[in-house]
Amino acid sequence: MGKFKKVSKSISLNIDSERMNPLQLRLLKKLCAIAVETSQAFGEAEYFESSAEMMKLTSEIIKSSSYNDIATQNENIPYKQQALEYAMDVFQDSLEEGMIPSEEF
Repeated sequence: MGKFKKVSKSISLNIDSERMNPLQLRLLKKLCAIAVETSQAFGEAEYFESSAEMMKLTSEIIKSSSYNDIATQNENIPYKQQALEYAMDVFQDSLEEGMIPSEEF
């Protein structure tokens, strides 16, 4: 019988963070950590809780976008809220149509 060798696999992500503020960096790092936790979850509670946390972090990243600062200088439009509502509408439509990719990536 052959011997199995334990292989450690890791990935490195290089992200140009020059225009990101400290909050955006923290949120992105936390999102990556939660994504790993979600993808490796074994328990139902861990899976559901980490999935919900990942969605909340994604919304925080959207709300912390630099675009919000630029766009609201001359207008009193709640872009943060509108962007989240639009994203959720598109996401909900994708769920209903069964278009959320799974194994395609």
